[in-house]
Amino acid sequence: MPLAELYFDPQRVNPSVAAGVAHALTNWVADALSVEEEDGQLTSDDIEVRVRAKGPHDVTAYHVEITVWAKHYPTREAKLDWATARIAAELDKQIIGGVRGFVYILLSPAGFAEFEV
Repeated sequence: MPLAELYFDPQRVNPSVAAGVAHALTNWVADALSVEEEDGQLTSDDIEVRVRAKGPHDVTAYHVEITVWAKHYPTREAKLDWATARIAAELDKQIIGGVRGFVYILLSPAGFAEFEV
């Protein structure tokens, strides 16, 4: 279950645009990172997105930052540059004018277990 964080500067990116990007991220990440290995196939329902607006104590030169944490698979690693560029290209379509940002995908060994009490 990949986790994506959308961090944005609300003075440069309208919060309603950021909300639309957050919802679209579920599809973009699923499409970009889905692989054929067992448990590597993703749908938008598999992607968790957290949204955070820039606060008064944050220091960054960027207006939009997308960070994605996902389980490592060799085939996912092989297409990492393509996946990152694909998500960045989708952002270029959604966010207009003078906004600087990046997409950063981190792959690592991972385990996942759900619970309900």
